[in-house]
Amino acid sequence: PTRRLRMEIGNILSAARDARGDGGELGGGYAAHQRYDAKDPAKGILEIVRREYNMPPDAAFEIVKAGGGPGSNVASAGAKAGPSSRRPYPLSLATAQQLGVLPTRSVPPLLSHVLPASAGAPAACRAYVQELLLHPPPLDTARAISNACLALTSLTPADGAVPRLEVTPPAKIAKLLRTREGSHVFFAELSAMARAVRLTLEHDSSKTRFVGESLLNPTSLKVGRPVDRESLVAACASAEAIVAGVVAAEVLESPFADASRIITDESRSGEDPESMYREKSDVFLSSDEYAEESSDDESSDDADDFAADAPPRLKHLPSRFLRLNEPWRGRVRREVVADAVEEVESAARELSKAIDQDLAPVLRRTEEAATGSRKKRAACFLEHDQRNNALWLRHLSASEAHSLIDDGVPLLHPVDRWGKEISDRWSTERVERAADAYRVAAVRAGGAVSSALRALAEALDDHVSDLIAAATFSAIATAVSLHAKHALKRGWHSSTLLDEDDVTTPWTMKRLTPFWMPRDGSAVPNDVTVSGVIVLTGPNMAGKSTVLRATACAALLSNCGLFVPAETAVVPHFDNLVARMSSTDSPAEGLSSYAVEMAEVSTMLDVVTPKSLVFIDELGRGTEAAHGTAMGGAVIEALDAAGARGMFATHLHGVLDLPLRVSPFVTRAKMETVETVETEDDAEHTRRLAPTWRVVPGECRESLALQTATDMGVRADVVARGKALLGDVLANERSRYGGGISALDGIDDESRLSLTSRPEGNEAEFSATSASNEKRAKKKTRALSIASLRSALAEEFESLLAASETEREETQGSIDLGFSKPRNSTNAKDLKERVGYVGFDETPSAASGAWTCVYVLRRADGWAYCGETDDLAKRLETHRATARRESSARSDSKNRNKSTKIECVFVTVPKTSGGKSAARLLESRVIRRLTNEDAPLLSGRDARNVSFGSGGAE
Repeated sequence: PTRRLRMEIGNILSAARDARGDGGELGGGYAAHQRYDAKDPAKGILEIVRREYNMPPDAAFEIVKAGGGPGSNVASAGAKAGPSSRRPYPLSLATAQQLGVLPTRSVPPLLSHVLPASAGAPAACRAYVQELLLHPPPLDTARAISNACLALTSLTPADGAVPRLEVTPPAKIAKLLRTREGSHVFFAELSAMARAVRLTLEHDSSKTRFVGESLLNPTSLKVGRPVDRESLVAACASAEAIVAGVVAAEVLESPFADASRIITDESRSGEDPESMYREKSDVFLSSDEYAEESSDDESSDDADDFAADAPPRLKHLPSRFLRLNEPWRGRVRREVVADAVEEVESAARELSKAIDQDLAPVLRRTEEAATGSRKKRAACFLEHDQRNNALWLRHLSASEAHSLIDDGVPLLHPVDRWGKEISDRWSTERVERAADAYRVAAVRAGGAVSSALRALAEALDDHVSDLIAAATFSAIATAVSLHAKHALKRGWHSSTLLDEDDVTTPWTMKRLTPFWMPRDGSAVPNDVTVSGVIVLTGPNMAGKSTVLRATACAALLSNCGLFVPAETAVVPHFDNLVARMSSTDSPAEGLSSYAVEMAEVSTMLDVVTPKSLVFIDELGRGTEAAHGTAMGGAVIEALDAAGARGMFATHLHGVLDLPLRVSPFVTRAKMETVETVETEDDAEHTRRLAPTWRVVPGECRESLALQTATDMGVRADVVARGKALLGDVLANERSRYGGGISALDGIDDESRLSLTSRPEGNEAEFSATSASNEKRAKKKTRALSIASLRSALAEEFESLLAASETEREETQGSIDLGFSKPRNSTNAKDLKERVGYVGFDETPSAASGAWTCVYVLRRADGWAYCGETDDLAKRLETHRATARRESSARSDSKNRNKSTKIECVFVTVPKTSGGKSAARLLESRVIRRLTNEDAPLLSGRDARNVSFGSGGAE
């Protein structure tokens, strides 16, 4: 927030204190309200927010009442209700930090494991997921997101690819349309976003349509109004048509190429002015030659950078001179600014004619004089001075100039942009007037293009809310898709959410692992069943805090509709999730660590209901053990009386002996330990308790405090003295309390378990290889259609199946392709299920992250490439990025856009029993077939591979 906004929030807090009568020096007066026109502080702060952020005066806000109880979301006056009015409380700051939703030192970041930036998630998508975690959605929204995740991971090749959604921040759309500052690239992105949303909602596959329709629910919640499929599709189609009527078609097809051209041109503006003024012959443009001498083999400076809206090729006018004066070309459709463009072209023809009549004869005369002279000197030529945006003669000697003037040629010294005469340049008054007229016409045309874009923004005024909804849908769909793909790779699964009013069905999770640990067997999974409050005990370093954090985070993920790190999960829909893991003192507030604990407990008990989930770790360790034990028992009774469910982990074993008045739903569990025998160097045997990191029923009264101190490197003499003093402590406690409360064992210890020391490995990055097309251009090839490539892939796949079955029957052979079907059982339906297609503007579904694929790419210019991968979406995006990068460096602009458009066909190969080896064998067979058919392949080196071992292939 701005400084003004922070000040006004401070005024509201001051007003609240005054209302309670603790206003200090002000004494509860009217001072806190005097900055507002309205007496209501809430209305006053909303007015400030609207003014500070240029919002309409009637902009609606969602008011979340902190004390309104479950389902307290209430829309402000005039605002429409969202998908549901029963939304859980937002997470408290302490809960969000302890669960890793907000970055906290030593706590694993939840967002980085749910949707990491390495998965290609845009910032807007990660911001949405974090917002979802901070404020879980209503039940119907969570189920809608969960259904979308499930559908995305169940897509098959027969369902086709999904459109590639463009993520454009809604705030950017609102600002640029409101201020009329949108560029042609912005409108191209806007059109692409609207088109992708429309195609998703109108997809041929019923599963993809179901995903889109499901995600309209969270979209409605986010934008604060109902969003239905028909109106959104119609709005997107209308916006596309409006943009297409103004923005040039080539920009809509390839905004990146146009943007790269603009960046290249703008980057030159930073060159040294003096060096540009003192240009040498070796840096002059090849396009400074006359137009009739140019050819199709000119350098990139003379390339057709304007594409379809190219200016006429005129004598003596180099392309860079035109490019610097006409950067607006190709941004809008020619007919939109036809009059302005015609004026520019007419002025350019006049300039060409003036140069041809006044300066061209001078060039010819000096060239003839230089041919007959024995003295070598720099040849006179027509120079393009970029700093002064002019065309002047250079290297014309004074004697030659005066001779020409005497012969009637009206030569003069031109002036630079500062009005200073340049003594070593020459021009004529007619050429200067024509150049001025051309530059003025070009500036006017640029203004006409800007006016057309401003008019386009105005024409989209009626669609702003729908475009914001479409941008929100695009960000949510991208976030959900990337999360589903990432979770599928990590072995996470969807959960089942219970109904809102179901407070009796047990909450169960099978094979739950902490979210920051891999599910490859290195982390110990746990089965968790929660019917009420579980009192969890266990020694230090046995995993109590880890189990609490893992269970709480799994419940949070489930209530957001996201995947959880468990095989199965049945989770209640909570109205509030509270996690109190640890506390420190607060010197600014004058509170000790125990006072902070009690403040958090007070807030927790005020909001807890039978639908709440509560997780408390090490309550009472900030004070004396006996009193901490008593308060811990009282809190357990209060939670049970409220009907809440959750876990209460403690080292205060005296809680287990207290006569608590609790229901049968309060159960006891412990972290399992086993006894091990260690042999020292002197052959002595030491018995130790080692944790198994499993949760089992029962109770544990051993803290292993001394053993943990030894393991952490505390000096042996200190540990020995502690062991000697422990007996005295226990005796004193029994004497003081008569044995009613157990010892102070483990009061200040903290459970800091790491279930595995093995870090999560980074996945291997696969990069696409590409070779220069020009090096293969001499080879006689024939371009194949995508249908031909699909047929070749399917036939080779079927042939491979038959060959593998024959080999398996004859020998117990070297390669098991992993197919269990009998020979010749593969029919057309099976192939259709396995062979898929991804179009030019599409991307594979999230389920592709679980496939081993053999794919064949085809660029629009005819070149093809065959490969295999375990991540088709990432590999395809790498190919497209490489194509865009190579295209931007091409001098041949005619085929530039064609080389960046890539479609592909692919076939999925099972990963079981050597699927990777089978995929590589299929890849080599397809490459050899395409080579034999003279298909233009970018690379055929993998065709030499004929033998693969299943053991080493994986």
